[in-house]
Amino acid sequence: MERISAASHSRRIKYIGIGASTGGPTAVLEVLSRLPATFPHAIMVAIHMPQAFTGPYAERLNSKCRLPVREAADGDILKPGQILVAPGGKHATLVKRPEGVVVRLVPTSDYPRNFYIPSVDLMLGSLAEAAGGPVLGVILTGMGNDGLKGMQQLKSRGGVTLVQDEATSTIFGMPRACIEARVADEVLPLAQIGQAIGQLTGA
Repeated sequence: MERISAASHSRRIKYIGIGASTGGPTAVLEVLSRLPATFPHAIMVAIHMPQAFTGPYAERLNSKCRLPVREAADGDILKPGQILVAPGGKHATLVKRPEGVVVRLVPTSDYPRNFYIPSVDLMLGSLAEAAGGPVLGVILTGMGNDGLKGMQQLKSRGGVTLVQDEATSTIFGMPRACIEARVADEVLPLAQIGQAIGQLTGA
């Protein structure tokens, strides 16, 4: 596992992608609530949740975080200092457009091999492609290995990767997959991830 030099990445990272599953709602709240109101970068979150739950969850995050949070809609632009939560029931991908990095929501039938919905792999991988520079990827607690392929794509494009440690994960499947595949730059306890995001992005 590498140690990351914050200085080498802080001026280039403008986008953060966060993925989680089982235990994820609590873990994502813990991470995002530690970010300051002055945090200058865009954040996209994908958690495996049913369609009816992601909207109320985004509202809950919005009430407890210093940064504005809402459920993503098709055509949304990832904006500095804002957090979008991928809606349940479909996949959220990111595309490069003249106006910036834009959310494209696609039916699950378009990606039949991506069993987890919304797919962290699709969100992270497409964000890495669309960002035009290195992305910070964060994998938190969750079952299975969704997010591994996305983190590999992100790393191949010069991105930085953080994963939650086993001791603080409800289920260690998703973080473990990244660690075993050697795509985790840092493995941290949940309580330290929010601060690490700030340090690695110069916030």
